[in-house]
Amino acid sequence: MEDNLALVSDVVYVRNIHCASCVRAISSILYSLSPPPSKVETSVTDKTVRVTHSEGVTREAIRSALKHGGFEPVSSAEHAGATDMSLASAAFSSKPFPFNLAPNWYRRRHHRKYCDACHSDHEPLFRREKKGTDSVPMTTVASEQPEPSTEFLALYSVGGMTCASCSNAITAAVKDIPGVLDISVDVLGNSARAVVARQNLADEVKDAIDDIGYECELVEILPVGRPSSEQQTWKVTASIGGMTCASCVSALSEAFKQLDFVLETNITLLTNSGTFIVNDPNKLDVIRDTIEDIGYECGDISVVEDRSSVLKKRSRTVMIRVDGMFCEQCPRRINEALQEYGESVEIHSGPVTIDNNVIRLSYIPSIPSVTLRGIIKDLSSLSSQFTFTIIHPPTLEERAQQIALSERRRIAFRMVLSIVVAIPTFIIGIVMMMLLPKSSYLNQYVMEPMWAGRVGRGIWAVFFMSTVVYFFAADIFHVKAIKEIRSLWRPGVPFSRRLFRFGSMNLLMSLGTTVAYFASIALLALEAASKPAMPISTEDLSSSSESMDSMPMAADNSSTVTDSMDSEGYSTTYFDSVVFLTMFLLVGRLLEAYSKSKTASAISLLTNLRPRTALLVDSVTDKTEEVGIDFIEAGDTIRVLSGMSPPADGVVMSGTADFNEAALTGESLPVEKHPGDKLFAGTSHSGGGAITMMVESAEGDSMLDQITNVVRQGQMKRAPIERVADLLTGYFVPTVTLIAILTFVIWLGLGEGGALPDSYLDIDIGGWPVWSLEFAISVFVVACPCGIGLAAPTALFVGTGIAAKYGILPRGGGEAFQEGAQVDVVVFDKTGTLTEGGAPKITDTMYLLEECKPVAIQIARDLELNSTHPLAKAILDYAERENGLTDSSDESVSTNTLESEVEKVELDGLTVEADVSLRQKPTLPRVKTANYRVHLGPVKVDDITEIAGRGLKGRVGSSSASSVTGTRDDDIVEAIIGNEKWMAENGALLTDDESESMRSWKEQGKSVILLAVRRSTDEEKKFTVIALFAAADPLRPEAKYVIEQLHKRNIQTWMISGDNEVTAKAVARQVGIDADHVIAGVLPQEKAEKVSWLQKTASVGRRNGLLSGRYKKERSVVAMVGDGINDAPPLSTADVGIAIGSGSDIALSSAKFVLMSSQLTQILTLLDISRLVFRRVKFNFFWAGVYNLIGVPIAAGVIYPANHARLAPAWASLAMALSSVSVVCSSLALKLYRPKKYKF
Repeated sequence: MEDNLALVSDVVYVRNIHCASCVRAISSILYSLSPPPSKVETSVTDKTVRVTHSEGVTREAIRSALKHGGFEPVSSAEHAGATDMSLASAAFSSKPFPFNLAPNWYRRRHHRKYCDACHSDHEPLFRREKKGTDSVPMTTVASEQPEPSTEFLALYSVGGMTCASCSNAITAAVKDIPGVLDISVDVLGNSARAVVARQNLADEVKDAIDDIGYECELVEILPVGRPSSEQQTWKVTASIGGMTCASCVSALSEAFKQLDFVLETNITLLTNSGTFIVNDPNKLDVIRDTIEDIGYECGDISVVEDRSSVLKKRSRTVMIRVDGMFCEQCPRRINEALQEYGESVEIHSGPVTIDNNVIRLSYIPSIPSVTLRGIIKDLSSLSSQFTFTIIHPPTLEERAQQIALSERRRIAFRMVLSIVVAIPTFIIGIVMMMLLPKSSYLNQYVMEPMWAGRVGRGIWAVFFMSTVVYFFAADIFHVKAIKEIRSLWRPGVPFSRRLFRFGSMNLLMSLGTTVAYFASIALLALEAASKPAMPISTEDLSSSSESMDSMPMAADNSSTVTDSMDSEGYSTTYFDSVVFLTMFLLVGRLLEAYSKSKTASAISLLTNLRPRTALLVDSVTDKTEEVGIDFIEAGDTIRVLSGMSPPADGVVMSGTADFNEAALTGESLPVEKHPGDKLFAGTSHSGGGAITMMVESAEGDSMLDQITNVVRQGQMKRAPIERVADLLTGYFVPTVTLIAILTFVIWLGLGEGGALPDSYLDIDIGGWPVWSLEFAISVFVVACPCGIGLAAPTALFVGTGIAAKYGILPRGGGEAFQEGAQVDVVVFDKTGTLTEGGAPKITDTMYLLEECKPVAIQIARDLELNSTHPLAKAILDYAERENGLTDSSDESVSTNTLESEVEKVELDGLTVEADVSLRQKPTLPRVKTANYRVHLGPVKVDDITEIAGRGLKGRVGSSSASSVTGTRDDDIVEAIIGNEKWMAENGALLTDDESESMRSWKEQGKSVILLAVRRSTDEEKKFTVIALFAAADPLRPEAKYVIEQLHKRNIQTWMISGDNEVTAKAVARQVGIDADHVIAGVLPQEKAEKVSWLQKTASVGRRNGLLSGRYKKERSVVAMVGDGINDAPPLSTADVGIAIGSGSDIALSSAKFVLMSSQLTQILTLLDISRLVFRRVKFNFFWAGVYNLIGVPIAAGVIYPANHARLAPAWASLAMALSSVSVVCSSLALKLYRPKKYKF
């Protein structure tokens, strides 16, 4: 009958499929089922096993067989990332101590029998060397996609961490795994990042973290170096002469394939042209040389930004859950519909079945033919019963929040249990046994011996209740402590670490409760073994009770203390201390966990800025439809109404409106957007009419996503001051253990040696050993490494969120804050930093003769078309403004000519006849010039060379100027344009009037561009300057105020500029920077050298001690403020690189801080936040240190001689809890910070 059963196909996701040996093992396991499956397909890359089998084999049987074989099958829901319910239920379904100690080592050991990759990773090196190459036959197994030999970044969510000692324990455990290159742990973010040499090691890291008592989930594995966004590209068009056939096209295409910067090549024979997509616009000369080197001619060549690169087609992967399938025909219809897309849609999850109802597919969006909207619409049309839901795998933050919530629920469950038990414990153990008079009936009832020896009813009751608390509430501490100890004593761990660097807060808590519980059991056994004495009369009991009531109560009433009356069943135990100790520990742990959850809200706030829906515009009907953000594709047209937010980054197509970008930049003033302007997700439409925008980037590539990634990475980077915490917490537990042992030994020695009076001994059994033990228990409990471990990360974590809130992204993390708090020198770039940046404007011009103006503008325009320098843009804008004007009607530009008579002027062989009647000195008021029309002709530029920091040089055909100059059409003019140094290097001399005009412009802080020419046939002659242009970039209005504020803070200010010294010092003088602090005329690569020089030579304003992270501040801390891209070398060289107004170039910036706003006052806010955060870190360290320095001696009994006052274990646990909570609350107080309102 089994042969007649229908075949079904099941897909099982298996977490630990690593290599070809796993594939063979899975096949062997599944083919042993009865009846065996007809087909087994295993994918290493997708971690899936597809089993085609008869209905006689259930899906659970397949999963059970895989589990027994050492593999880890997961459900499709878990594979899709829907782990919130499982995590939430883990708080209540976890097994109590000691049943939850069984690790998953058996399954992993069984798995290693099959998996060669895991076996080789755990096999000792000497065994591998002993194996011969011919001992095992070679077996070749075909693989779908072999794993690339690269490094991988594994992201984990980790639950159960409390402080730096937990972080140290995880780091130590993971570093011992061969192949783990780096590990960083974020306690507050409940996450970890590991760089591993092989992909399968990610599971080993997870298992290692699980084994030491923490809950670890592998979130994502990424190849190291995967780009976070598409690189900017440019489109180069060149005319190519000499091509005759397809072989010419092939030769050129092969030549350009060898150039790394050329991404795409398209050679067209019919149009004699070539189009190249490049990632470097400054390689035009290389393209020209490549064409000419293989025998072809290269004519005109141009470069423009490739806007299509923003819309570059990329694969998009989504997961869709299908509901509403009731029979076998339903999944068949869905599979057939998906197959109709052919290669446009790739299915990764296998055919849809009723059990496997999650589709994981990839497609390349192509509007309107292939979109997610179209796919869902086509599938929905199959049946009205079908419903499709987009599944979003949880992000790292979401998983961390789920684990943290699960941890809080687990603690809360145990805390409620301990509180419920603590109430009767307090009533019986404290009220009835201690506070009620001895003559009271209730006191006599609970004190009456029962069952064995002198143990009274009350002691038995407290024993049972404390047992419940110890095993079912305090188990959270015991499990982790035992796992830590087991991990510490595994083979390979250095013996010094076993003795001097072990344990965490969990170990101290477990030791405190364990010593109290088992010591009480020992005392209970002694009492039970003793015989109860004869009862005494009621009168004697009453008189004895009165005498007892007249005695003052001891300061310590946490232990069950009685007098030496033999008739009572009242004995000395610490069972009540176990209950109260556990309750206070859990209360403190819950408060600490809740407080820490409030510090990790920065990324959550950023991700919540994105809207859930958008108005999609139909390109045909122009109608709008509200769709979910998941259905938005790059290239879609979106309408944004007032009050709405763009769903993704894009460009305005039509309309004008104001947008509030405060969430990204920190600036509250709205920004007006016009067609062509960029729009960003996370901003909001604050006024004006509706606009339409074109989406340029899909989800994951927007600036909001980049900001989120920067904040996430910054929170993972630790400050140098945290090494102090690591040092202290690493030795904290061994030190406390030693102090507790010494405390016990010293008090015991003093008591047994007769040095202590008998009045100290206030217990009825156990003598001095039991009396001394209570001090040791208090020491174990009161000592708290959590306060020290949380001092730095909580403050830095909150500081990161505050900075992001006000538009400051700390890419350097904690180290950036620490360096920012100690800045001695701030170095400013001039252009775009102290000035407004953008495109400078030409404010003044001077021509040798007015007749030269059309020719000069034409030549300058043609040359600057090949440059991306801001001053080149100024020349181009000026040329466009002058194009077609009959006179100098642009009143914003002052045009001057040199003083001359009517004469013929010889310009290196170019004869120009001029009649200039308007004489004007450069310094005289502005007048209109002669009536010469400027008409820009086609580009006539050839053989252009650009020298960085100098200018350009090219050969210009003179036909365009022949009507004015009278030269022949075949004359070639050699022209240069650039700065004064470029003129001097080419032998171009200036007249006195030109020099005077240039000096005047420089003193005004303007940049000067000079244009000189000569006939190419007269190379022995010098160039003649025929035009001068002055460009001004206005100063930022707040620049002078910011410099003044920095000086008030004893911070030196410097300026570095590639401009000439006169102009640079003029700008410095206007903003208040000392002329001696100006470094001018330096090339971009030289700026980094100047920053290094300042680090060594600038004076140090402040010196800090041990908590500064530097034991001796040997040099000054230099901050460099630049635009983040052009100033990349000095930004990376400086201690604190600050990129101002970098916008969407965040991912490319070399800075430690990125200012989303271009306001210089944000530098002051940055320094304020850095100092505030760093001061709070030092305060937290001071408070945590003082607490331990005071609390531990008191718990050890140094004040006991004063009226027998002691810190009982229960109250010690409360004090311990409050210490870590107070540190977290101190850091949370940073959220009260508000930046100053600067007026300038």
